Amino acid sequence: MKQMTLTVAFSVFALFLAGCEVTSTDVDAAREDAREEQLETQQARAEGTSEIREKAASEQQLRETSMRQPNDEQAKKDLIEARKATDMARLEKNENVSEEQLETSEARKKADRLATELQATRARDAYLNQSNTELEKIDARIETMRDRLDTLEGVEKDNLSADIEVVKIRREAYSDAIYALKNEDVIEWESKKPAVDDALKQAQKSD
Repeated sequence: MKQMTLTVAFSVFALFLAGCEVTSTDVDAAREDAREEQLETQQARAEGTSEIREKAASEQQLRETSMRQPNDEQAKKDLIEARKATDMARLEKNENVSEEQLETSEARKKADRLATELQATRARDAYLNQSNTELEKIDARIETMRDRLDTLEGVEKDNLSADIEVVKIRREAYSDAIYALKNEDVIEWESKKPAVDDALKQAQKSD
């Protein structure tokens, strides 16, 4: 039966999506990456601070030497280089920390995005499972109508045959709406929900 085939196809498609979408393992891994990036930021800050202190201490020693030996040109040159080294250490710290902070921010954004996507996926999949159940009910209804068709003749048979075609058309519209929802970006899946709900109402009509 075409209706039953489509129902099975939707189930297979759902399994395919399950292999492509975000899992709780993905979210946990992303959060762990964010934590590691935060630790690297803290490490970069600590290492930079330590380097600055070391350069500043060396600069201070040379400053004291220069003060004791004001006519020592080499001491003056060494002090200038020491100042440059301290300034460079400060610059490198700022650059390294800024870079690590950016990576931490990006890692957190990724973790948040994956968590949001996982939540949306679970909500959408629950809705799709419900929709698939409704499809099965409609298929069963069509089969029941077909079974009854075999017991009728004349006008009654023609009328029921016409009713079956109407239900089949509405069923197809419902399955198409579900398919469109499945193919929508998971974050935006609810934008397709009204169309699916409306198609279901049409398919459930008895007229």
